[in-house]
Parts: sequence; C-alpha cells; structure tokens
Amino acid sequence: MIKHATLACLMALTGVCGPTLSAQRKNAAQERLPTGEAVLDRYIETTGGAEAWGKIKTISAKGTFTMMSQGRTMGGSVTLYGCEPNLVSMEIRMAGVGRSVQASDGKNAWEINLGGKVSIKSGKELETTLENNNINEANWRDRYISSQTNGTKKIDGEECFEVIVTTKAGKTLVSYYSKKTGFKVKEDNQVFKDYKDVGSVLMPFTQITDEDGLKISIKLREIKTNVDIPPETFEPPPQVKGLLGIK
Repeated sequence: MIKHATLACLMALTGVCGPTLSAQRKNAAQERLPTGEAVLDRYIETTGGAEAWGKIKTISAKGTFTMMSQGRTMGGSVTLYGCEPNLVSMEIRMAGVGRSVQASDGKNAWEINLGGKVSIKSGKELETTLENNNINEANWRDRYISSQTNGTKKIDGEECFEVIVTTKAGKTLVSYYSKKTGFKVKEDNQVFKDYKDVGSVLMPFTQITDEDGLKISIKLREIKTNVDIPPETFEPPPQVKGLLGIK
C-alpha cells in the first residue's frame, strides 16, 4: 500500500498521472473533431448535394479493370447498370476467358462466375448486397444505424477523417474522408480516386481494391445518369430462376 501511494505521488509530481498537458491537448483535439454525421453530410454536399443525388434514378458505367496477383496481371472490360432503389447488374469480360455477372432484381442477388457457376446470396450477405446497391449516396441515413468520427489518418499522404459506421445489416465499415476536399478517399480496403462531374454530381472514376495479395483496379471511361435501361437487364437468367424457384 505504501509503495503504491509513493508511486502515485511521484507520478503526480512528474506529471505522469492525471490530466497531463498532452492528454488535455489530445482531449481538446478529439472534441474539435466533426461528428460522423457532419462528415457524411459534407461529403454529400461536396459531391453535389442531397437534391441532386435524389434526382438520379438510373446509372450506367463502362470501363476497364486490371487484376494483379502473384506476379500475374489480367484484365478486361467492366459494364455496370443500376436502377433505384437497389437493382444492379455488373458484368466483367476477360478476353479468352469468359464473362462474370453479379446482379440483383431488388429482392434477390446472384453471381455467375467466369466458369459459369451460379451462386445465390442469402441471409446477411443478401441484406448487405441490397444495402450496397442503393445508388443514392444521400440516403446514407436509411442504411446506417450509427456513425462516429474516430480520429484522423493519412491515406496516400492526404489527411482524412476516419468515420466508423454500422449498417442496418450489422456490417461495420471504416471510411476515410479528405479534410481538404470532403471526398471519400477510402472505405475498408477500397480506394476512390479521380472524382469527375457526372452531370449533377461528382463520382470517382477510379476504384482500387487491395486484399490478401489480390489488387483490382477499375478505371471507368464514362458514367451516365438517368439513362433508359431495359427492365430485363435486372431479370434473373433461366439458371438463376431455377435455383430461386421462379418460373
């Protein structure tokens, strides 16, 4: 007991214990951080505003991708169509290999890999996919149940706010927003770059994912909004209907 009391006195005298100046500065800095809601709202305003985002009902995008793993590089084309509220169809093609599709009709979601194998998403995976398919970025309050600014961090040399959100599907995402521009720079292991004007909003034309030694880079050459998309674009193909029990 005497030893602990003596240690406490020494710590107090030397400034090791209690609210030191450095701790006070740290606490003050934390207090000055914007809320998660403020960072997310700034991102929406920076990229065009909630009204502009709300006017987007469909989206189409075309570009190329490269995939690097274990010293090998492959690539091909990527085409994406989206329609409110959560219909999506993304196709990738690789010369000499084939095509892969990930899609959703708003209720179901499925994937057809390069080998033609079909997989149907269910449970939390389906719930998360449908959440992610919402093309209206301003609807973030409909997707997240919480958001918190956790501090700042440099991403590729750019000072960013780190924001942790939890989705309604129960998934936790860690995102980084530029202090200077307000743009989303990174979300989990996906980096966003090259924001450009797409009519009424700004969107990233480059997306880079790096995970477990696999690096995928998507570079879009065009993004269009409010284009006519045939409804059958999002309909499950026969092999998917069979697994879903749809006639």
